[in-house]
Amino acid sequence: MITNKKYSKRPNKIKRKSYLRLHNSFLYQTLFFYRGSSETTRKAPFKLNIVQPSQDRALESPRNYRINKEKFNFRDYWEYLPSHMKKFKRNNSRYYCNFLEWFIGFAEGDGCFCIKSQTPNCKKRLLFEIGQKDPKVLFWIKKMLGFGRVRCWTCSSTEKVFWVYTVDTKPNVKRIIALFNGNMLLPKRRFIFNKWVEEAAQTSCLPLMFNNKQQDINNGISVSLNTAWLAGFIDAEGCFYARFSTPTPNQNSKISKVVKQKMHITQKSLFSDEMILQDIGDLFLSNAKVTKLSARIREKPKFQSPAFSENLTNQTFNFRIEISSLQSQLLIIKYLSKFHLKTNKWIAFSRWKRIVLAREKKEHLVEARLPKFLKLAESINNF
Repeated sequence: MITNKKYSKRPNKIKRKSYLRLHNSFLYQTLFFYRGSSETTRKAPFKLNIVQPSQDRALESPRNYRINKEKFNFRDYWEYLPSHMKKFKRNNSRYYCNFLEWFIGFAEGDGCFCIKSQTPNCKKRLLFEIGQKDPKVLFWIKKMLGFGRVRCWTCSSTEKVFWVYTVDTKPNVKRIIALFNGNMLLPKRRFIFNKWVEEAAQTSCLPLMFNNKQQDINNGISVSLNTAWLAGFIDAEGCFYARFSTPTPNQNSKISKVVKQKMHITQKSLFSDEMILQDIGDLFLSNAKVTKLSARIREKPKFQSPAFSENLTNQTFNFRIEISSLQSQLLIIKYLSKFHLKTNKWIAFSRWKRIVLAREKKEHLVEARLPKFLKLAESINNF
């Protein structure tokens, strides 16, 4: 009997397809039974996700409570985005969001929410300012935001020249409020912002249908390695350091110089802001603890409001986190390679990074290479 080869295997294919159909149906019904019907729960049926063990511990948060609190929300700001920036934002959405995250971190470190008035009876003006010695980053901020102005300012006592990015017009103040509302991390900055918003309400500078999302200064977004906020904060408050010194007899070193290297961040504490520093250390898997510096400081009030000044003129302390372990410094390099620094501090980081990578390869233990590393360490912050 002659059979057609084209159809000779068809019964087996039909059986195979029938088996797979029954198997998939049974699997779906089993999962659906344990999850519950989407008609009764009004939720999607159970989805089986196989999660592989993470190989990128550096970009994960070590604490579970951060997972749902690390996202910034710029929905209110998009309504006030300058018209000439909308096309750029639409074509570069992720890049622009990363910039805004970086900008908020940078502003929480170096920004100032100000209220100015010539006389007590004069109408008050709201200003947002960032001062820097290097004007490049300020002009870049102005370009990316699409508003504000950069001006030069000379200190009368020291005759040093500074550059200031200023936002002072009513439409642009509304944009700043919409941008920062609900997106700040430091409790003291939330407190200052809330006072600024109270003054804005009296001068008709609030966005339409404004709702303050951070009235509780102790509840908000947490620091994370999945956003650019920390890069901006390091740009403002971070410091990279490396020094080679002669080893002590107890160190039993085989070479003439030993290296001491760290990155540290310093903050004034008003509302337990030092906890943010400890969180940063935990994110980089560091065992370092926040230390209280011996020098006491007095916070200068940036508002003329008596109640506000009373809260900020209390004596406070400086707190610092110093990250010195090689493992943690490699994680810092990994993070800042993804979310770049934007100020001249990028130069210091690049030089600091070369020494860290040399330590990883044990190159700093080669006596012949020490002169190069000595010169590099001395030039880290010379730019």
